[in-house]
Amino acid sequence: MQQPAEGESSLFEWKTALLEEEQPGEVAACCAFAAEEELLLAGTTSGRLLTAHCPSLERHTCFPVDTTSTTTSGVPLLELRCAAEVGCLSLSRKQLCGHTTGGARRFRWQPPSNTTPPTAANNLLCFDFEGPQRVTRVLLGSESSQLLQVDLRRNKLLSKVDTEQPIGCVRSGGRLLACGGLRGSLTLRDYRTGFKPESTLSLYTGAVTAVDVKGDLVATCGYSQRLGQLFVDPLVKVFAIRQSAR
Repeated sequence: MQQPAEGESSLFEWKTALLEEEQPGEVAACCAFAAEEELLLAGTTSGRLLTAHCPSLERHTCFPVDTTSTTTSGVPLLELRCAAEVGCLSLSRKQLCGHTTGGARRFRWQPPSNTTPPTAANNLLCFDFEGPQRVTRVLLGSESSQLLQVDLRRNKLLSKVDTEQPIGCVRSGGRLLACGGLRGSLTLRDYRTGFKPESTLSLYTGAVTAVDVKGDLVATCGYSQRLGQLFVDPLVKVFAIRQSAR
């Protein structure tokens, strides 16, 4: 394999090192660094979790997250998060799983369903820890226009909060939770009031695809509609929570 020139990105080399000789068409859909080990983790569109040593990228483990799947390809993984207390968390549209980096399952949580079989409205879309000091609790967004609070230690749903739209991305920061909606709105919710909305901004004519929070700043990106079609909005929008939009 050709080595990248000095100063060039080696992302292509990483992808090849992780996914070679796996299922045809399988690609990495999300990634994260392990909390206490020098490992890089990647979740794939075939529902596998792969780990590689850093910086050599030598293969460490490779295993299917959903061992109950009846299909060969599995369910694509959407997001990964790692913390020492809970291990590696992986989210698919049907469940949230926790594993050790060696592949041993620690827990599995699925959203409650009022229909059999579950419909698309039950699909999970995103999650984040409640905060850096509360990694045993997570908040999940779903297509059912609900925010779900789950206790990982008890593997129990603690609360459900109705939202005005499906939440496609979520990020915790301080006392506020930033929720990006599939209809283009950003909602800031207060932990202290049971996640009631503190403020809502209409940012995009499409969906909010990513949000991050650091201190008093919130950054978003998303899609906008033009001439009846969706386009990636060229602007990253940054807001100061205590001030007006920048």
